Amino acid sequence: MIDAVDHTVYFSEVEVQTLAEILPTRDIRSIPLYILEDKALDRRLDEIPQLLFVAGFNHPPNIDAACWFVSEVLPLIEKTVGSVHLHIAGSNPNKAVQELASHNITVHGYVSDEALLDLYSTSHCAVVPLRFGAGVKGKVLEAIQYGVPLVTTHVGAEGIPDYQKVMAVSDDPVSFAKAVAENVREANIPLQPRHLQIEQTGLTRTFQRKMPSVPLPA
Repeated sequence: MIDAVDHTVYFSEVEVQTLAEILPTRDIRSIPLYILEDKALDRRLDEIPQLLFVAGFNHPPNIDAACWFVSEVLPLIEKTVGSVHLHIAGSNPNKAVQELASHNITVHGYVSDEALLDLYSTSHCAVVPLRFGAGVKGKVLEAIQYGVPLVTTHVGAEGIPDYQKVMAVSDDPVSFAKAVAENVREANIPLQPRHLQIEQTGLTRTFQRKMPSVPLPA
């Protein structure tokens, strides 16, 4: 199909680079996926840190992400900051995801826009612990738009230029947990975005406090 058209566009620069290596003579470019306006939240933070993972569970990478985070990362976070509560929100959680529910994990299933906004408003940190998948992740952009501190993996950050400026990124449980813990400790220092825009040159956002300083794997 690409050979049959003059121009091909993708939302992710990663996909553009991959196809350019396969089809070096074709005109393949990236375009912005979203132009996002800042949405100020009325942050209402509980004494017990609240974490949030938003995903649709018809998608296998999201099932793996939830299970990996609960089994490998969450215990490390609790060792560092004490009790936390994880909210897993999104449609069609399968049996494996439903069985993650416990005294400190709520599996909500589908939630309305209003209920999701409330979850973001009360969350100390959003997590997107994807280990495989492709493309720009809407759940990542959503957390950025709401100004909620975010920790994700390189898979979760895929396709977002200069992602390290707006989120903490790690692929291993120890540094992922460390980044979440730092966000939890600093949660009462509000993220106040001065601007948010996706341009041809990339995604730009400036915060009044720095994101957690987590070493990025090579």
